[in-house]
Amino acid sequence: MRPRILELNGYKLADYSKDKAQKILEHLLQESETCYGHKREKTDGPIEEMNRWFYRTLPEVENSRTSTEKENLELSSQLSTKQLQMLKGDGEINIKYEFPRRQELKTLVKQTLALIKKLETKNSELQNLLVEVLDSKLAKTSQSDDLKKTVEELDKYLKSIRKYSVLTDKKVNGTEMSEPDCEKELQVIKTWLDSAQVHLDGSTAFQKRAKAWLS
Repeated sequence: MRPRILELNGYKLADYSKDKAQKILEHLLQESETCYGHKREKTDGPIEEMNRWFYRTLPEVENSRTSTEKENLELSSQLSTKQLQMLKGDGEINIKYEFPRRQELKTLVKQTLALIKKLETKNSELQNLLVEVLDSKLAKTSQSDDLKKTVEELDKYLKSIRKYSVLTDKKVNGTEMSEPDCEKELQVIKTWLDSAQVHLDGSTAFQKRAKAWLS
């Protein structure tokens, strides 16, 4: 996504106009294509903010947990937590699930639902702040209008991502999704996760600015 690519290079989307941010993105994409020799790849999302581009960065350093694993077990996802603990003992294990894509999808669904709770809390805080701003004689009409618009847009976004997450959670836990189906769904949910984080960061930043209107 555009915000994530900019952040990887030390830029913040909120600091630039839409046109300026697009020019910076274009430069970064061209730089990646020139450096690594790949072609331009773009996936359109349901809204402009969720469009995705292929962008290559340096490989991540292997984390310490991976480097200290002592055992590597082939386990079926049907094993219970108690059985896994008995197998683990005092050492650490690297579990290879029978259906890794499905397990990854379940994990990302949980992450999405957790982000939704944070967004709901932030939305409630913004609504309360809007009441204060509307009642304040210090805030300008344009400022209260901007805050009202932000609350409405966040509320609309929450309805969309909540619907998607609930239905996906039901699908991945209540049916036997094939690995190819899970692979496709992983691309979709990663887009939602990125957009949710962008909305949370943007709402938090706007909340700080709006609080200053009251002082």
